[in-house]
Amino acid sequence: MDLYRLDDKYKQFIRTLVDGYVLGKQRIEDGSNSYIILPGMEVCNMFFDYTDGKICNMSFHKGEDNTVNFCYVFDSALLSGTDNFAAQERFVKIKRSDFIYKLSLLKWLDDSGYIILVDDNSSNIFETGQTTEHDRQRWSDNGQICYEETIKSKFIFETLTRYHNCRIIPSAKLIDIVNNKFKTVEQRRFETQTRLTWISIIIAVCIGITSPFISNYLSMKSVNQMDMTEIIESPTLNQIDSNRSVVEHCVISETMRTDSLGKE
Repeated sequence: MDLYRLDDKYKQFIRTLVDGYVLGKQRIEDGSNSYIILPGMEVCNMFFDYTDGKICNMSFHKGEDNTVNFCYVFDSALLSGTDNFAAQERFVKIKRSDFIYKLSLLKWLDDSGYIILVDDNSSNIFETGQTTEHDRQRWSDNGQICYEETIKSKFIFETLTRYHNCRIIPSAKLIDIVNNKFKTVEQRRFETQTRLTWISIIIAVCIGITSPFISNYLSMKSVNQMDMTEIIESPTLNQIDSNRSVVEHCVISETMRTDSLGKE
């Protein structure tokens, strides 16, 4: 199996067992739920489906001669087609194959070190539990269908015998994989590099667009400063100032001469 190439529904199955542990641990630490003794989902609760308000639950108990008694309880709205019996048979086949794949996935996760299974010896529903007439009547009153069958399979029997009462503790590696949406290290590195490349491109484009305006502004400012300096230091302007001084001197001299003649 390859975690990174699983179908979405099986990735969701793994997310559920990881979230069950992470949220359970958080609620124990903050004291928000006093009923949680240990974090982690129990294997027997991993096969409960609740989709769009429709319920499908599977329970299994040890039967005779190493067989397993299965009980499927589901809403009739989950059946498709006009032939109710055929639709029911088809639905159960799908759920049975789905269960076997999920059970195989749990075993592979355990064998690969992605999860740790902690056995709860306080009870053993697989060994002692059974479906009663009261259960069947209650499901019927709620408009739910109860389908029962007995399966003889060494793999299913031995795996459920070992796992049924266990609590699932995900490894740090599995939690990291789920938190990163089942992306490999190479994919994450590539996405990071791609993101940095696009940021560099955007920055370069912004600089390319704004640089002509900045350059023109600085050039105009430099030209204006140079023009003022040239005007101030211009020979023409100096000559005008010199001529103005001569005229003013002549006017003052003529005024003084006129005043002197008047006195005489």
